[in-house]
Amino acid sequence: MSSAINVFLTQSVREQAIPFEIHEETPSKRLLKALKEADKIAKNPEKYKGYHDIEELMKDLEK
Repeated sequence: MSSAINVFLTQSVREQAIPFEIHEETPSKRLLKALKEADKIAKNPEKYKGYHDIEELMKDLEK
């Protein structure tokens, strides 16, 4: 572990930068779809059914 940190620090000083690329991962299509759906629900909660307890949810799921 200490060797890895020393290599990292040495390389950082030598390059005057972090020696690897840092980037934000692109969200998956599935995640983007879920975020859009969550936003839609948050903006129009009256259009969607909510549940106060698990029993109520389970009853609807069993229908």
